[in-house]
Amino acid sequence: MNEEQEIHLLDYLEVLKRRRWLVVATVVCFLATVGIGTFLVQPIYQASARIKVGKEQKLAPPTFNPGGGYWESDYSESLAFKTHSMMIKSLPVLARSAKALTLDDPKKQEKKPTVKNNIRENLEKIKSGLLYPFPFFSFSAEKSEAKANPQKDDPYPVWVGILQGEVEVVPIRDTRLIEVNVVDPDPVFCRDAANTICKSYLQYLSESRLDSFRNYLSFFSDEIAKMKKRLQESEQNFYDFKQKEGIFSLEGKKDISAKDIGSLSGDLLTTKVEASGLEEKARELERMLRGGNTEEFSPAILDNKILFDLRADLIKATIEREELKKTYKEKHPSMVENNAKIRELKESFRREIAKAIAALRQQISMLWGKETRLASQMKDKENENLALSGKELRYAMLEREVTTNKELYQALLTNFKEMEVLKGIGQEDVRLVEEAQLPLVPIKPRPTMNMFLALIVGLSVGIGLSFFLEYMDRSIKEEKDVDRYLQLPTLSLVPKEEPIAKGELSGELAEPLRALATNLRFQSLGKPLKTIFITGPVGNVGKTTLVKALGSMLAQSGFRVAIVDADFKKPSLTNVFTQKNRGITEFLREFPSLENKGILNNAFSFGDIQRIIFTRGKSGKVKIVKGNKDFLALFDRGNMVDLCWENRPPEKRLGQILLRTKAIEKESLDDALDLAKSANRRVGSVLLSMGSVSPERMENLLTLHLSETLNLLFSPEEGFYEFTEGEIKKDGLVVESFMDKFQLQGNAPWLEKKISGLLVDTETVNLFLLPSGPPLHNPLPLISSRGFEVLLSMCRDIFDYILLDGPPLFMADAPVLSQYSDGSILVVKAGVTKPEEAKKAVEILKAAGAPIMGVVLNEVDRKKSKYW
Repeated sequence: MNEEQEIHLLDYLEVLKRRRWLVVATVVCFLATVGIGTFLVQPIYQASARIKVGKEQKLAPPTFNPGGGYWESDYSESLAFKTHSMMIKSLPVLARSAKALTLDDPKKQEKKPTVKNNIRENLEKIKSGLLYPFPFFSFSAEKSEAKANPQKDDPYPVWVGILQGEVEVVPIRDTRLIEVNVVDPDPVFCRDAANTICKSYLQYLSESRLDSFRNYLSFFSDEIAKMKKRLQESEQNFYDFKQKEGIFSLEGKKDISAKDIGSLSGDLLTTKVEASGLEEKARELERMLRGGNTEEFSPAILDNKILFDLRADLIKATIEREELKKTYKEKHPSMVENNAKIRELKESFRREIAKAIAALRQQISMLWGKETRLASQMKDKENENLALSGKELRYAMLEREVTTNKELYQALLTNFKEMEVLKGIGQEDVRLVEEAQLPLVPIKPRPTMNMFLALIVGLSVGIGLSFFLEYMDRSIKEEKDVDRYLQLPTLSLVPKEEPIAKGELSGELAEPLRALATNLRFQSLGKPLKTIFITGPVGNVGKTTLVKALGSMLAQSGFRVAIVDADFKKPSLTNVFTQKNRGITEFLREFPSLENKGILNNAFSFGDIQRIIFTRGKSGKVKIVKGNKDFLALFDRGNMVDLCWENRPPEKRLGQILLRTKAIEKESLDDALDLAKSANRRVGSVLLSMGSVSPERMENLLTLHLSETLNLLFSPEEGFYEFTEGEIKKDGLVVESFMDKFQLQGNAPWLEKKISGLLVDTETVNLFLLPSGPPLHNPLPLISSRGFEVLLSMCRDIFDYILLDGPPLFMADAPVLSQYSDGSILVVKAGVTKPEEAKKAVEILKAAGAPIMGVVLNEVDRKKSKYW
């Protein structure tokens, strides 16, 4: 069930219309409260003075030379204005102002003993608890208390703190102005205090500036004295160093020492390289000498002409031997001569190599000696240069210290002389541009504004409270709520009315009841609608009042109406219309039993027999004789399962009718009769089992037979009956399946008389009450009994409408009662019944299978509803 629907603007207006008096009351409350408060509040005045803050010219510390120009960032400007605002409200500035205003003089604070002041003082005592948080409401009392209890030990008297609460400093946007506001009940004090605070602040800035420059001068004097002493000490140290080391100038000495070290380093490197080259040649020649390979070329022989020539001759002789080998053999004289020459050249080559090696070793030894001497000389030069560098460093440090001290000393002297000229530089241009004037009109209270705000706030609170209460109120109030939550038709909206007296209905109540009665008649067009079950989700929804009113309306329309007080636990209608204890409960408890034999006449008919047996749930057979006609009715546990006219004329019997209508043949009928006689079965059952007759045709014929039999039984002719109780055999009964429509048929004059004795006349014609009788703790067995069913079925025959005033649906007997009705009406109390309760009630009715006609919204407030 979708409960979410679009909310229209008219829905909000409807809420405000329903709760308009809440809004009005809220507005009146706010207006009254604010009006009284405005009258009680002491008038407050405000005076304003303005000061201008110029741009600050920057000074560059520590020399304080002007620098940076007049440029300011947005942040630095905002920071400067905030700083001034806080300084104006600072305790030192306000202490100066309080002293200048002579606030500590008790004579200035004496009040004149006027009637107005006395009234105000008395009201102050009453409202002090509420108005204490607002300083301008209770400032006068604070003044008196401050003067009565001065705190001498406090560096800032209480007056300073009180004055601080009255001062407001506001920078004026997009300007370089600051507005100083003072609020107080005394307009003269406001003006004087605003001007005094501004002047005190300017004086405070001036004195602070002078104090700063005095501190600067003192600082520079001390620094100059210290710097002069430091300069003298550094000059003395420099002189002592030069005297001790015998150095008056180091120009050129370091360069000569560096050149000597460079020259020695070059010679040492050349010697090492040369010795290394000779060592490599010697090793190469030694390798050639050990290997004996004279043909191998080596760069070491290039520097020795003899070795180079011998190798050339050796190569030439070798080439000649290769040429001779091509012509001669080894023992040929030319070959022998050539080989001897080669051996001699090799021997000479080896001897020359040995000489060259010895010469190279001698040269290498000489170079090693030279290298040792050069290394020793270079080390001496380096030591000499290192000592010279230390002296030079110490010399430079002392010289630089003297120079630096001289420059700082001269700068301090220069700036010390310029301080008087620079006194006004580096400070902002702050001056008073507009003095405060005497205020003539108070700023508080503002009656017009206060009342206007009270109206706006009251409307807002009232409207908000209305919507809040509407949100918290989850009850069903209007027809659209019924459609939204229950999706059932609303049969009528019944307004709140005085209790119905003497059956008379007022015009306001008659119209919705007339609409409800009309809806009932319209719903009964397609189906019978006589028994109506009227109930509610919970108790106290006004259903009993609605039942009485609806019954009166129907009775006044000419219908016979019976109101059944069906709430057997808490009967309410019974207490209204009668004081008798006899009712439905007593009737059902004393329901009569059927005698074995009796007479049938206008006072006791077959309808009485049928209903008594049904109520008692008896089984057996009833023989009835009316004149020359004999009838037999069979009952099984109260239900009539067969009804037979035993001496029915032959031409009216079932078989003959089938033959006349040519539904069966004569042979088929004879076979069926024989089989029925032998098997003790009904002819109709045999014909159905044989398939000679269709079930539809058989049902039509049996319906005609039973209707004819019942007409004869309910004829005014007198007769007698005999009831024999016991089990019956239902084998072969074809009538049982068609008997439901003939149960409890016909009139029952004897029982009707009994029921008529229970009815209570009301003051409305055609309106009767069927009381419930004594209350029952557990009425469910009684309601579920056949006797109650018989009672209601007989009432249906007697009355046009039966209104069942049932218990709330959360009771166990309510769903059972709803099953006896042709339709159920759910009564919902407007503004009280919750949607969850109503939905649960609908679910209970649907689960019980009760047809729901709709909802009656009861006790609708006409003032809050748009339907009136």
